[in-house]
Amino acid sequence: MGFGNNIKCGKVFSHLNSLKSDILFLQETHNIKNTEHILKPRWISHVYHPPFTSRAMGVAFLFCNSIPFLLKSKIIVSNGRFILISGQISSFPITLLNIYCPKLN
Repeated sequence: MGFGNNIKCGKVFSHLNSLKSDILFLQETHNIKNTEHILKPRWISHVYHPPFTSRAMGVAFLFCNSIPFLLKSKIIVSNGRFILISGQISSFPITLLNIYCPKLN
């Protein structure tokens, strides 16, 4: 996906917003450190992603403003390929896993 290009980023978030999803699992975000502000438009309340310095791979969770998610724990790997979060939504426990696993030859 990549968020280095503002036009591309705007188009991606416009499309994501039109889906009206509550929780988004993004892969191949190509994040770099300190880019959470890019992943958090006004309609997103929480963003969880591993900080890493590569311009490849990357995963993220985005929670819509209407979801009252309370984070309890987070497990990440530094290469950006994996994030596991546990928490609660309206007192219901939830665990979410997002893995980026490219095609292996």
